[in-house]
Amino acid sequence: MTSTKLTAPSRLTVFAFLWACQALVHQKSYSLWARIDDPFGWILTAFALATMLRPSAIALFVGMLVASITYNVLRWPFVVNHILVESVINVTILAAFASTVVSARGDRFRFSRDVREQIYDRFAPVLIAMLVIVYYFAFVSKLNWDFINPNVSSVTAMYGDLLERFPFLPPPEVAGGAAIVMTLIVEAAIPILFTFRRTRYFGVLLGIPFHLILGSVGHRTFAALAFAMYGLFCMDELIEFVTRARERIYERYSAKTRAAAYYTISAACVLGVSLLILADKTGYFRAGIGPFRIYRIPWSIWLLWSLCLGTVYACCAWRFYRGKAVPPPRTARPGILWGMVLIVCLNGMSQYLGLKTETSFTMYSNLRTEGHYNNHFFMPAWRLASYQDDLVEIVDTDIPELQEYPQNNLLITYFELRRILSTTKGDFEIVYLRNGKRHELQRRGDEAPDVEVLRPHPIWEAKLLYFRPVSTDEHAPHQH
Repeated sequence: MTSTKLTAPSRLTVFAFLWACQALVHQKSYSLWARIDDPFGWILTAFALATMLRPSAIALFVGMLVASITYNVLRWPFVVNHILVESVINVTILAAFASTVVSARGDRFRFSRDVREQIYDRFAPVLIAMLVIVYYFAFVSKLNWDFINPNVSSVTAMYGDLLERFPFLPPPEVAGGAAIVMTLIVEAAIPILFTFRRTRYFGVLLGIPFHLILGSVGHRTFAALAFAMYGLFCMDELIEFVTRARERIYERYSAKTRAAAYYTISAACVLGVSLLILADKTGYFRAGIGPFRIYRIPWSIWLLWSLCLGTVYACCAWRFYRGKAVPPPRTARPGILWGMVLIVCLNGMSQYLGLKTETSFTMYSNLRTEGHYNNHFFMPAWRLASYQDDLVEIVDTDIPELQEYPQNNLLITYFELRRILSTTKGDFEIVYLRNGKRHELQRRGDEAPDVEVLRPHPIWEAKLLYFRPVSTDEHAPHQH
């Protein structure tokens, strides 16, 4: 049979496919939207599934980006770190679309191949910089005295989770110290390798097993985002890999067979996602026997997908270092989009500036800067505001959301206390200590004192700031 020469897919199309896959992982892992019938969650899931099946459709990709931003911003600030990063990334991609459309003149809205390449060239370098910065901040946050303490380190706790899945591993008492050292080495090496073009593939090859391990103990969503972003480092070789694979498929199978396979796979994906959502929504997600339980299906799919993608990236690395792939000429520059990197940097500095302690890339780091205390080796605890030092001790309360604080010897920032009290419905009583002063507060019916703690925060503060509970223990414990 004669060789078939096909036009290579655009880099934008390949990235849209990868980005839709990670969006679906997020929607399955954080599936509250299905149980409460959040319309924005349904819309996002539909767009993500459609984009995965038809990644070349610009309208679907843009719709997914807009739906994701809308859905997640409405949930702010109660999102995890990488969900916040995902929103910033989505805004950056949309800005690349907008700036390219404005400069495309007569070709605007047609989205020819040249326009698609310009869009990709505008956002790709910015997204790469964002990912590298997140890795650096995550590593730096772990350079504190409690993270290297095996008795309280988050590594020890997560190693315990890993031990439940792989009981043949040595116990934490034996391997805890080594696990901490290896974690620091790997988390330092990944961003350093990504910083230099010639070593980026080594970063990919190191990051894949690292995130597979994290995913095996429940952190699949960040792994999915990272694996999708790794495509940016591999894109030139990835395009060649995809093109060769398509050529072989076209040579081996007829158009009718290819079409039948595409529609069959698409129908299976839609049906599979629908059934998983239905199982979650109806309470049957943990139904089944032994290893054959429904909730294991998404994990198995994620693992298989991650291993396949990792294998493809490894093939791309081999081709890169053999010098076979020829990168296409760059057609546009990020320009003003570099400003989005500054937003990521400011977010990463938040905890050190006295601002928020959640969604600031300090997850599972044992870092503590609250209450005039700082356990970091060298990063200062500056104070642009007093949020972190204005701590409250809950003495007694009948508000369920606050009862864990006195039970677990936790303090709460006054900011979070005000958020909770100002949004609590119905009657309540609370006794708390603030700045050494005892406060007793109650609400009965419509009768409530006119005090600051019952007034809602301004919307911008409520959306941008979020603080974790503060332990009264001598050492900062394992927490998000």
